[in-house]
Amino acid sequence: MFVDEILLATRDEEIDYFNSGEHTTDMPLGYVSARPFGIFPRLGIEKLSLGRITLFCGSSITPIDYLLRVVASLLGASDCLENDDARYVSEYKRFCITRHRSQRRAECVFVGKDQITQEMNKIRKSRDYKNMISMEELYDDRINGEAIYVIEMPECGMSVEECASVADLIYDTSKHTGAQFIISTNSPIFMGIKGALIYDFDRRPLVPQPYYRSSVRKSFTRINEQICASHTRKKD
Repeated sequence: MFVDEILLATRDEEIDYFNSGEHTTDMPLGYVSARPFGIFPRLGIEKLSLGRITLFCGSSITPIDYLLRVVASLLGASDCLENDDARYVSEYKRFCITRHRSQRRAECVFVGKDQITQEMNKIRKSRDYKNMISMEELYDDRINGEAIYVIEMPECGMSVEECASVADLIYDTSKHTGAQFIISTNSPIFMGIKGALIYDFDRRPLVPQPYYRSSVRKSFTRINEQICASHTRKKD
């Protein structure tokens, strides 16, 4: 594991920065519109403790998306920011601190859902059926050694079987190579990876917790019970 902790900007630091006029970006609508500024203090997020596998989940997509991209950018990943966000994130990173377990630094690889989807669509449009590969194989090509992997919604476009295979790949790679994973997901399959730290953005305080306490797990259990009850009634 490479990164133990990430300290984010506090609300006071953000406000003082904007009041000082030191910022170099053009922010005509003010502080609250310059995301990621203004997002994390409202959620009470000032520190992230990271494990070998850390997951962000919940219905609050916007803060999860920004947090994932801020973390990826902080750790040196390329192609993790949209053009409109890059200027604000570069300013925001000035207030963030990463705490590493050792002096050794690892490559950070960002795997975005749009990247995977676009590549898969390109392969399908080529109609090269002999060389057709699955979504699972696309992830297998990217997750291939000791590094920090920041992955956005890996379940997008994948079957249940493919999700399970990629989840196994993530666990095995982390266990045997020391790779570290930071992942956004709402899939119970990925949230069930053994030993993962889970940040559930639908719960307060926002602290790492086990899978069985997450809102996604509870929703999944409720839906599964409803489906089973429906099928039982049909049989009767």
